[in-house]
Amino acid sequence: MDATRFTHIRGLRVGFIRLYRNDALVSGQYGAILNDCDDVEVFGLSGDAINAAFIYIDGTNDVDGINQFSGPVTNVRIYGVAGSCAGANAIAVSTTFDVGNMLIELDGITGYTTNLCRWIAGNLTGPFRLIGRVNGNATFQGMPASDLVFIDIEQGGKRRVGRPDAARFLAGLTVASAGFDLAATPAAGKFGALFVSAVMATAGAGAYGGALVLGRPGSDRRGASLVAKQGASASAVGLSVMTGVGSLAADQEYEHTCFDAGGDLEFFTAGKGPIIKTPDGTKRYRIAVDNAGALTTTLV
Repeated sequence: MDATRFTHIRGLRVGFIRLYRNDALVSGQYGAILNDCDDVEVFGLSGDAINAAFIYIDGTNDVDGINQFSGPVTNVRIYGVAGSCAGANAIAVSTTFDVGNMLIELDGITGYTTNLCRWIAGNLTGPFRLIGRVNGNATFQGMPASDLVFIDIEQGGKRRVGRPDAARFLAGLTVASAGFDLAATPAAGKFGALFVSAVMATAGAGAYGGALVLGRPGSDRRGASLVAKQGASASAVGLSVMTGVGSLAADQEYEHTCFDAGGDLEFFTAGKGPIIKTPDGTKRYRIAVDNAGALTTTLV
């Protein structure tokens, strides 16, 4: 049977719900079923042996044998969902009504076999947010392809932020976003997955702006950086490559190359230049210029 059911409810606040095992060693078929409710807040939901799902938005099973009594599920916040469930999906949505303005905070749930969340049916009308950490898998099925669906999930030391479309936890941090837009006024969501502001920097020719700093292997010191560099005007901005100086005791970096706003690639270290491999793959030559401007090649 359902451990808790929230149906035909408006404006409800519930404290911590703890589900205990019965003689059959289960604590409920579902941790919580939601149907036809608005403005509901639950400050904790935990169970060690839930048989199916932690949370099920279900608009199909509230019947009296003849009539079905269903409605939207909106403005619902459930915090601290913890424990284990044995079903395929930790969270499931199956309704013909509106679902929106929902927040579910997860606290290390585990046990489910297939999906963290499966969206079977439901009319998404507002934000649907899943945040927190999970000890089980973090896969999704059938989720609406909409910016209204947002996840911020930590799993196995990795974190996924953004839309769950084809969510994969491969990097330490993955930020999902739409494709980049080159327009002067980018379309919503296409400004970039990561924006490093330099609003506190002083503008001027040669000034450095936003930077992406990369650490050294096995160290918390910086090793190399990609840095925005202003050209002749505030809108003429290139990209400089900084590299470390080879000292273990210093964080200093040198600017070695810069792709300027005009499309040129400049090398700042005398005698350095691009290194090209011969067609047979046996030799590498550095291309540079001498003091008279003549091209030189040096075997390296």
